[in-house]
Amino acid sequence: MRQIPEQHRYGSPILVRSDSAGSSHAFLAHLRGLREYGLDTQFSVGVAIVEPVRAAITAASAWIPALNIDGSLGDDAQVTELTDLLDPSVLSGFPAGTRLICRRERPHPGAQLSLFDTINGMRHQVFATDTPHGAGLSIQFLEVRHRAHARVEDRSAAGRPPASADSRPGSSPSTRRGSSSP
Repeated sequence: MRQIPEQHRYGSPILVRSDSAGSSHAFLAHLRGLREYGLDTQFSVGVAIVEPVRAAITAASAWIPALNIDGSLGDDAQVTELTDLLDPSVLSGFPAGTRLICRRERPHPGAQLSLFDTINGMRHQVFATDTPHGAGLSIQFLEVRHRAHARVEDRSAAGRPPASADSRPGSSPSTRRGSSSP
């Protein structure tokens, strides 16, 4: 956080995105605690798909089309919220208000699949966010916002410059949040 210039650290929303290495309950509690010091922090972190999460994925029926990174509807992927399908004990280590959202898609050639994915024929990714329901953001937007993290990592690994502002999640009218998209 200290690397963010002070004029941007205070008064600007800060979204911390990570793969499942960032889903440590202590780390997320720390991020939430930064609010006490005037930082407007939220998180979006990958979550390991353990048995209770697999059971919620299997029970889920409210799948909706996922968005592409440009905000258009995706062809092969769907998203759903798992929060209400989980026993509250599964979320007990997360900060209050944490939501779990799942994306499923047909695996592309070469995709790493778990045994669960091979049985179901779909690749699943789950992430936790503390963006509240009342924020006016669809789970489709939250998922594409989270997935943009992987896109940055992919570009960095390949030595390519970041995507233009036009391809950021939220640049589409269907996903824009007010006049200041994330």
